[in-house]
Amino acid sequence: MAVAPESIDAPYQIICEGRDDVEFFLRLLRDRNIAGYNVGFPKGADGRPLGKDRFDERIDQILAFATVPIRGIIVVADSDDDPAGRFADACEHFRGKVLPIPKAAMQERKSGTSGTPKTAVIMIPAHGVEGGLETLVLSCCAEVEEFRECINSFCLCVDTPRSILERDKLRLRALIAALNPKDPSASISNLLSTARRPFPMTHTALDGIAQFLIHFAAP
Repeated sequence: MAVAPESIDAPYQIICEGRDDVEFFLRLLRDRNIAGYNVGFPKGADGRPLGKDRFDERIDQILAFATVPIRGIIVVADSDDDPAGRFADACEHFRGKVLPIPKAAMQERKSGTSGTPKTAVIMIPAHGVEGGLETLVLSCCAEVEEFRECINSFCLCVDTPRSILERDKLRLRALIAALNPKDPSASISNLLSTARRPFPMTHTALDGIAQFLIHFAAP
């Protein structure tokens, strides 16, 4: 049975895998002045993120406890090392809920039935591209030159066979440690929520996602 989450009081809903993704989208929506969205993730009774395998539970919560008519639901998933597979997995969470199932990433799907929310899937870092949130964040950090040589040297020193996402997790972790000498273990969500963010949320690498969110919430 769906457990009542935090207030669901916006017509458009973004479902993420965890806290870092939520912080990323909250900042993106705020800094781009995009209105009409709640952002959340599947969580247990203790508030612990339940991850990508429980997107369907978050959808159930939204449909059961929304205080306004829901017009659209977006699932956000990491591509990892299998973009097509992760997209198919994300779409499965819409099945059996009288909701339309997206046919392609970054494309809204309408049911044709009045009152039924439209749906979409956003793949991170992009449709058909391996990686995850770390990959997307790093694509915005090219201007951070002061630590580039050090990070490259560190990653070369500890080099082992890694997937693209594992490589990008390592590089971003090194960058976070460099940017936060007093708290080198800070999370991505902390990095994105502080004044020392290494890039603006208006970075051009984020334009595609921002424009899709604007289009999705358009009347």
